[in-house]
Amino acid sequence: MKKLHLLVATAIAVGAVRLNADTTWLIQPMATASKSMQLFTSRSSSKPRPLRLQYVPAAGKNTFRQLRCGNDSKFAYAGINERGLVVAFSGADPTRDRPNKPQGKQFLYSGNYIVAHLLTTCGSVKQAEERLRKLSRSGYIAGSMIVFLADAKNAMIFEIAPRHYATTRLGLHYTVYANRWKFAGMEDASVRKPWEMQGSLQEEWAVKEAILRARRGIGGKLSIPASFAISRLNAADVKVKGIGRGPCTRDTVDAYLFEISPVHPGILSCVYASFGPPRHTVYLPIPLCAIDALPPEVANAEWAGIGTAMAKRVPDKTPVSDDLPEFEKYLLQEFNDVRQQAEALLKEKKTEEAKTLLRDTLRRQASETLKFMRGRK
Repeated sequence: MKKLHLLVATAIAVGAVRLNADTTWLIQPMATASKSMQLFTSRSSSKPRPLRLQYVPAAGKNTFRQLRCGNDSKFAYAGINERGLVVAFSGADPTRDRPNKPQGKQFLYSGNYIVAHLLTTCGSVKQAEERLRKLSRSGYIAGSMIVFLADAKNAMIFEIAPRHYATTRLGLHYTVYANRWKFAGMEDASVRKPWEMQGSLQEEWAVKEAILRARRGIGGKLSIPASFAISRLNAADVKVKGIGRGPCTRDTVDAYLFEISPVHPGILSCVYASFGPPRHTVYLPIPLCAIDALPPEVANAEWAGIGTAMAKRVPDKTPVSDDLPEFEKYLLQEFNDVRQQAEALLKEKKTEEAKTLLRDTLRRQASETLKFMRGRK
């Protein structure tokens, strides 16, 4: 625990720093083609630090194994644990709030700490909600943040500042956030001027319009490939609609889509990971049951550097290459077929066979993805 205190003390600045253009959307099962809860989050920063998916083992009794998106096994801005609980955070409007001054062993709670703490100690949205309410009322929140919670059946949003917080359950089909307060009371605490929120508003509306357009084509349901396509929209794509900014900016460095399975969430849930800028990087399906057996291609994510290099040299107005969604279509079709086979094995109580099938598929697809990305240099 002492190490954790030291970690958080050094991480406060990270948690309090305003990220440039994080984009997050939550989709209820009733609005998705797979009938699963989905949370998408992308990270943007003018000074990016390389992120990786990291497996973190249980820390002891009543704690959970997890897959975190972070700089190493200690820092995280999003993740999913073995119970199928997803936690993510983004920056938010600055306020004049100041936290209490820590005394003794007390420390300030950064967004990185909150994500790691909830993933480690909570197995459901209900449990995470109770813990997060206590943290939000403590007076030791490091800075402004938005925290997203989701499991197979429930989703919640917390808007938090050192002296203010507000929360609600997601009751509608979906919601979209881009670093901006939305709740009454929290908007009043913001020191941002209306014109300073234009970028956030433009991102949110670009995503909302794209979600509505995608859902019209498949009976009101949002598909996984549609979310991939939406995450790749940039200003050049959406400007014709009178909107000047999309969710994928020049500073977008990676993105993750968490899909929480309604059955056997600890095994069949999935993280679709784009380790580099999504406009130039493949989304790889990573089944949750493989978190403790990640192949080296995933642990190292060499293709993240390939995608980052492409993002720097390819002009913004260049359309997304057709080979990217085509390759993802192949990966998704194979992964979904295998996941159906794994679900059938689980019904027969053949749990280890189901896990082995999914892990073998991940190893093969990770190798194929690396070969594909190397061919795009």
